Amino acid sequence: MEVFPALDIFDQKVVRLYKGDFNKTTIYSENPIKTAENFAAQGAKWVHVVDLEGAQKGAPVHLDLLKELSQLGLKVQFGGGLRTFDDVEKALTSGASRVMVGSLLFKDEIAPMVLINKFGNRIVPAIDIKKGMVATHGWGKTCSLSPSDAVRKLLGIGYKTFLITSVDRDGTLMGPDIALYDAIITQATPKPEIIAAGGIASISHILELKRSGVSGVVLGKALYEGKIKISEALEVTNQC
Repeated sequence: MEVFPALDIFDQKVVRLYKGDFNKTTIYSENPIKTAENFAAQGAKWVHVVDLEGAQKGAPVHLDLLKELSQLGLKVQFGGGLRTFDDVEKALTSGASRVMVGSLLFKDEIAPMVLINKFGNRIVPAIDIKKGMVATHGWGKTCSLSPSDAVRKLLGIGYKTFLITSVDRDGTLMGPDIALYDAIITQATPKPEIIAAGGIASISHILELKRSGVSGVVLGKALYEGKIKISEALEVTNQC
């Protein structure tokens, strides 16, 4: 199980949103690079970077951070505003190890095939769930697909790893939506690798997700509020 400490970037600052609401923003750091250095010092191998301005505007704004982050020895998982094939390629050539793509995947039937054929497993479908449905375009729109249907459809094309975010729980510390992940994993064949995000607030939450078969966890507010230490999360996720 992988641990992904989160860097959500807005106006060059590290922030957290409450339930994906841009009007409910908390600033945690004025220096994303120093924050990432702290993650690396605690043993993190990955950093999960969300370009919030990119998500709002429909094009990435903070690609300049990717090279600096990768030079820290961290693998970078990047997303936010990647709605064209060119922007996906720019993110990967700027230093991202892999990128999270949401809206572009649901644009039409062709886009998912083009992405996987061109970039392979460096594409992680980012499936944001709001009120039980898949949300796109900076969480401003929803589509008719259920989470399980979206995962099954993309598995059939060849995708293996998925970021599933419960937007209604993101930034709340109220606990992850275990039932959501259980449903996705049990209904899908072959078994997908699921990275869970939204609401995780304790080591016990991580253990619950691990027992459910989740492959990775994104830790945001819980880290910044001191609810979880990266070293503790790494210890329990590395146990058999």
